[in-house]
Amino acid sequence: MSLHLFEIRREVSRKTRTLLAIASWAVVVLAWFLLTQWKLLPPFSVPKPAGVVQAFVMLWTEYDLLGNVFMSWWRIGQAFLWSAAIAIPLGLLMGSFRWMHNLINPIAEPMRSMPITAFLPAFIALFGMEEGMKVAFLFFGMFFYLLALVVEEADRVDNALLETAMTLGAKKRHLLWLMFRASFPAIFGSFRILYDIGWTYVILAEMVNARKGVGYMVEAARKVLDFDRVWAGIIAIGFAAFLFRWLLTVLEHQLFPWRRPLTQWQRRPLMPDKLKLAVRNVSRSFVSPTGERFQALHDINFEVQDLYSSEGRDIGEFRVLLGPSGCGKSTILRLIAGLDHPDSGEILVNGAPVTVPGRDRGMVFQKYTSFPWLTVSQNVEYGLKINNFPEQERRETVTRLIEAVGLASFANSYPDTLSGGMQQRVAIARTLALRPSIILMDEPFGALDAQTRGDMQELLLKIWGESASTILFVTHDVDEAIYLADRIYVLCARPGTIIEDVPVPFGRPRDQSMKQSQQFHELQQHVLACLKRGPGQGQVRVSV
Repeated sequence: MSLHLFEIRREVSRKTRTLLAIASWAVVVLAWFLLTQWKLLPPFSVPKPAGVVQAFVMLWTEYDLLGNVFMSWWRIGQAFLWSAAIAIPLGLLMGSFRWMHNLINPIAEPMRSMPITAFLPAFIALFGMEEGMKVAFLFFGMFFYLLALVVEEADRVDNALLETAMTLGAKKRHLLWLMFRASFPAIFGSFRILYDIGWTYVILAEMVNARKGVGYMVEAARKVLDFDRVWAGIIAIGFAAFLFRWLLTVLEHQLFPWRRPLTQWQRRPLMPDKLKLAVRNVSRSFVSPTGERFQALHDINFEVQDLYSSEGRDIGEFRVLLGPSGCGKSTILRLIAGLDHPDSGEILVNGAPVTVPGRDRGMVFQKYTSFPWLTVSQNVEYGLKINNFPEQERRETVTRLIEAVGLASFANSYPDTLSGGMQQRVAIARTLALRPSIILMDEPFGALDAQTRGDMQELLLKIWGESASTILFVTHDVDEAIYLADRIYVLCARPGTIIEDVPVPFGRPRDQSMKQSQQFHELQQHVLACLKRGPGQGQVRVSV
């Protein structure tokens, strides 16, 4: 098994997940066999695996296992249909009209919080011991959970969707239908959890009084102390629950094909160019919490060459990724950093494929990432120290960089005593300390006020001009992109795609007064027009 499994928070393939699942079950079965064979577990209540297998066969051949399973499914299905028929429309109305939410929620919320077993005597008194009691008991257990979930998903529907529909003449009934369509995929995904709840309650109800069902089957075996059959029944319940859950997942894929990832383009052959950075045919998709896969990036291509000054000194470029929120800008940086991996395509840094993070690629995040238990100087020194740089070199580098970012008088201060702009200066100095070939900056000034942001832009250009690093900078601010960049890659969203490669014609050094020029204004209007363009309307293959 690959040593990559031991990388912190690294995702594993489907094949590896399957092998791990098989291995875990094999360990459980082996432990069960050994513990019962050596009589370390009470044989009266925990029988040997061989006896349970024989009992399972007996349940199938003599005790109508399938009939009992289908009866339990039928009870769950009846209760589920009644719950969905009432909870979904009622939840949509509660999510749409606050007065209805305030009217119903004071009753629904405490009912959902109470354990359903507390109501079992009441259900027996109302419905007797017959079939109606079991279905009503299940309905009560499912209904309030589903109602709360529908209300939550209705609240999450983007107001922009509703406002767009209203500008197109939608009436209230259209808006309610839109809310249903927007929230139903997530509601359907919750049916798997609702189904698990149903299994718990149906077994409890069938144990009280029933003539058929898996709960009845297990309880009948328990009464005669046939624990082989009890355990076989428990295993049968697990198989039945897993099978129906899997069927719900398949049905979810069939009902919502628009939520599947788009087909990826065939990967083009790689060119043997010697480049500082090459991102070629990169696509990336993710799996949502509901199990659906969506495509964040599609066929991303760009390259950054090594550049040299007239004196032969290696100099870097300043590239900017510009686009709306959710277009995959941050994902591109994470892929280049080696914090994530593409589904297809390849990323090369100085001719070597990116597989893991490395100190040749530094990253500055939007969030303040200074270690709170270290001082400013210790934060800047951190990367040098863990990479075993000589102590003298560490001291000189830290002193130089702290002075460069204007924090010499705060060298012994802790991060929580610093402003946001000062904390980002610490992050920049810490990144520069290792002299990375590429610096990745994920909206590092996004949380700063306008004045501080302008100061940080000036500081960044000054420090970058003295280094040999290439900067790849993420922003959604057009003015910031033009002011900082040599080239701007404009992205659209869903999936994220580069739709324009915009060269910036201004020389260096730069100052804020250039933002008042006619040339700056014209370039600003051009970039804004690019941002309004969607995929398929002038996509480009970016090359330098």
